[in-house]
Amino acid sequence: MDGYGSVAAGTTVPLWVPVALSLATGMVLAVKGAGRAEWAPVAALVLAGIVSPSMGAWPLAGMLLAAAGFWAIRGFSRQVISAAGWFWGPGWDSPVRSP
Repeated sequence: MDGYGSVAAGTTVPLWVPVALSLATGMVLAVKGAGRAEWAPVAALVLAGIVSPSMGAWPLAGMLLAAAGFWAIRGFSRQVISAAGWFWGPGWDSPVRSP
């Protein structure tokens, strides 16, 4: 197998790859869904913490940093949206109104 992303026969996928994919999937679910879907990245981080002795400290640190950035951006965007709603008044869609 010599395609993009393929793994040669007899080799293994590093443990951090599926854990990072589960974190990325959890982030997408948290953005697209609402309510309980907000806990999906937390579950992926718990999984990363459990398997960190086998995975290593650097991948765990990277995932924690990515999650912190994700929540910071998400919190900041919510503040901007609520401030914009206060500025433009109730029922606003965007600063540029369509005719």
